[in-house]
Amino acid sequence: RGDVAAPELVARQVEILSMLAGGNSVKEIAARLGLSIPGVYKSIGRMKQKTGSRTAMELVIKARNKGLTAIRQQCSGRPGAASWRM
Repeated sequence: RGDVAAPELVARQVEILSMLAGGNSVKEIAARLGLSIPGVYKSIGRMKQKTGSRTAMELVIKARNKGLTAIRQQCSGRPGAASWRM
């Protein structure tokens, strides 16, 4: 992927990813964040697309390998956005 820009995850996506990595189900995430279940699935799908992950499990593994706290700390200058270097 070389020259491809690092994907940016907005704050809500990072929050969903953190909860997913913490073992929460999509239903639990939706209830806790006041989102619809399809909305959570859509957000996970967008994160998978941005990071090149094929499954939610692969997304979580990549996030853990990069460190979820590092994702939060790497702001791209836009409020609520985080840059994730692959």
